Amino acid sequence: MTYFFEPPQSWGNLNDCGLECDLEGNCIPFPCTGPKNTIFSFKGIKWIDSEGNPDTQTNALENFSLIPSIPGYTDNFPDCTKLEAINGHICTNNDLGILVWESQDPDSIDRSIQPILLRYNKDPTKENKLNSFMDHNCDSFYNSQQRISRFPGLIYAPPNEVGSKLEYEVFMTGTPPDKMRWKLDITNSESGIIVYVKFPSALARAIMVDKEEVPYNKRVADPVNPGQNVPGPVQGESCGENRYIPVDNVLEFYISGMCELEIRPRDAIMTKVRMEWTMEEFFEEGGTTAFVDRLAASLGIHASAIYVVGVAEGSVSVEYEIVPSPDEPLSLAQIQAR
Repeated sequence: MTYFFEPPQSWGNLNDCGLECDLEGNCIPFPCTGPKNTIFSFKGIKWIDSEGNPDTQTNALENFSLIPSIPGYTDNFPDCTKLEAINGHICTNNDLGILVWESQDPDSIDRSIQPILLRYNKDPTKENKLNSFMDHNCDSFYNSQQRISRFPGLIYAPPNEVGSKLEYEVFMTGTPPDKMRWKLDITNSESGIIVYVKFPSALARAIMVDKEEVPYNKRVADPVNPGQNVPGPVQGESCGENRYIPVDNVLEFYISGMCELEIRPRDAIMTKVRMEWTMEEFFEEGGTTAFVDRLAASLGIHASAIYVVGVAEGSVSVEYEIVPSPDEPLSLAQIQAR
């Protein structure tokens, strides 16, 4: 029927798709990965053999999809059979899609953030390595070497029950953009996945759907550390449901085919501190009021910029935010540097 070709190594040059380099400066060709992230769907197909009779072979299906083979990654998709002859899989499920995201920063075509590692079920051994697009512009007869930071990734998104959604980690080897747009292109729009993105700084992020901010999940008791509260897990109840895990600087959100969402910086620094005290000693020494005053003094900022989110046992764990305040002349970036 077809054959899914491997992206040619000749694409991996500075004028086309670029190179992949390690920290020591050793570079190898890195072809564009678009051909490896495609889906071909067929419905209502009728098959006949060479004599015109109905074909009843195993793969003579009425409804099916064909996807390319990504070793170690697409092998995990259920209801998909690998066919060596086409370098791909034939699938009978209706839950295959393309997760597309792109940078919306001003330097989106100048700054490289690839390779992007799309990890099935957050497992580093089951990943799909993505490159950006080819040249986005041309300059007369010359390539501009500008590549738009847009990444389509093949995914499997089962329509599971709430609370049992499949998770994908999107690991960016370059610095993640501040602003991003995300969309899940999938036949069954009710299917969705949980996306896990780790950021290098404590600057908080917000999820926007239809230009409206989707609030973080409410805090719940930590099942691992009794007495502590943590951001409630993402269950997949609605598109854009999310939580931000401070200190780890991880944003988790649910996306389905029902919405397009954006990630935007949120004007807050979120973090926490753990102290070798009992709760009784903490509150005898002034509690949250004293904590805010001492933190403000140590950072040299106004106390009105500090907001305590919660205090929990486990020694004493205080989670707090630093937010803009009319009484604080320093910017969040300046405070974060301190």
